[in-house]
Amino acid sequence: MEKRSTEQKENGLLLEQLHSVQERLEKCSTEHRQVQRMNEEKQLRIIQHKVKLEKENAVLLQQLHDTQEAYETLYTERKSLSNQLLTACTKSKQKLEKSTHDQLRLHQQLEKRQKELNILRADTQRHISHLESLVQWLRVHAQRHAAVAYRDSRSYKKELPKQLAMLEATPFFDADWYLAQYPDVAKSGIKPAEHFIKFGAIDGRHPSSQFSTDFYLTHYKDVAASGQHPLLHYLRHGIAEQRKTQPPQHHLPAPKKPTEGADA
Repeated sequence: MEKRSTEQKENGLLLEQLHSVQERLEKCSTEHRQVQRMNEEKQLRIIQHKVKLEKENAVLLQQLHDTQEAYETLYTERKSLSNQLLTACTKSKQKLEKSTHDQLRLHQQLEKRQKELNILRADTQRHISHLESLVQWLRVHAQRHAAVAYRDSRSYKKELPKQLAMLEATPFFDADWYLAQYPDVAKSGIKPAEHFIKFGAIDGRHPSSQFSTDFYLTHYKDVAASGQHPLLHYLRHGIAEQRKTQPPQHHLPAPKKPTEGADA
């Protein structure tokens, strides 16, 4: 009964972590919509300002035209005013040039903002896809784990030692490195290999400097969809299939803050 209770707690932790990832995905989507709305509002203000400048340009052009006509009409009669008319014409041209320059500058700013928005959209979509892959793996992994734990506990107990042996025999799991990166594991009293199988992958931890859990799950969608443990999948199939264990020039992130489930 005590072992069954432990297994139930572990499954509970898996479900809680699934909910947490789903909440982060929803928060990310909400933040994306807010940023998108703010950029759209900025773009609208720029367009409105551009329209205003175009109207001002039209007024200035009309004023210039009127001034030129008045100059031609009064040239013979009001020669004394020619210098004043020339000055007014020059100022109007300067205003027109300034407005044209401002319009060009605003157009360049609009193009820059649009490029930034496109980059933001692409980055957000990649982040959402990354989270969706992790959520999919957590959901399927939780279902597989629950099915094994409750429907075939003997098989689960027989399989766990084999899995531990696989991890302890491969250089892709470094127990010393794992303990150094995640000090909470030592405090939990659980062996490093067993901790990684039960909790580490779900927490997004890495088994060694040679294997990235997040990369393997998000880069290989079939692994995420299968719900299989990423490192065990690599040892059973990935090596033969020549799959990558981390992105080029990849640097593993700093150790994550210990989660409550790791000490269970």
